[in-house]
Amino acid sequence: MTGVKNKKIFFNNKGTTLLEIIVSIGIFAIVIVLTTSIFQSVVEGQRQAISAQHTQESIRYVMEVISKDMRQAVRSNGECSPNPNCPDVTTFDNRIFNQDSGDLDEICFKNKHGECVQYYLDGSSLMKNRDGTAASTTPDEIEISDLEFIITANTIGVLPGNRIQQIVTMKMKVEARAAKASAKIPFYIQTSVSSRFYE
Repeated sequence: MTGVKNKKIFFNNKGTTLLEIIVSIGIFAIVIVLTTSIFQSVVEGQRQAISAQHTQESIRYVMEVISKDMRQAVRSNGECSPNPNCPDVTTFDNRIFNQDSGDLDEICFKNKHGECVQYYLDGSSLMKNRDGTAASTTPDEIEISDLEFIITANTIGVLPGNRIQQIVTMKMKVEARAAKASAKIPFYIQTSVSSRFYE
């Protein structure tokens, strides 16, 4: 009697149907697709974060180099006008920076070694021209746009006791040069530098 009961139980157990297999495969495929898309989003976010970090490190170094140059600038009195990339500044007496006050996309001045220095944008690279020799100050991995120098209190020593510091505010838009447009995150950087020259 027990053997017959066991036979009935054995024959009554049905296997999985085709419909159950299809539903299981469908659910498994949906889970895999969702997991893959989440993983891709995480990887893309990590790439953007790394790109942004490298861009910030590069531009921080560039800004420090430019700021150091501008802090140590001395009165030029139009002496840098022979520089072909600087404007004609023969009438700019009592000035540290050889431009009229206001918003500019380039700046010229004489550094502590008596060399004429100019910073300007060439395409997407920030260039430094020192006594006629130009070189890029930015690495190839970053692009710069919207460069602007704002000069205030640009005339010194005109009135007796005039000791107003020369102040330059430098603004620019920076982004990583990447193959994918989604990896480009623009940064807007601004810093103000005061000249140390008081004489």
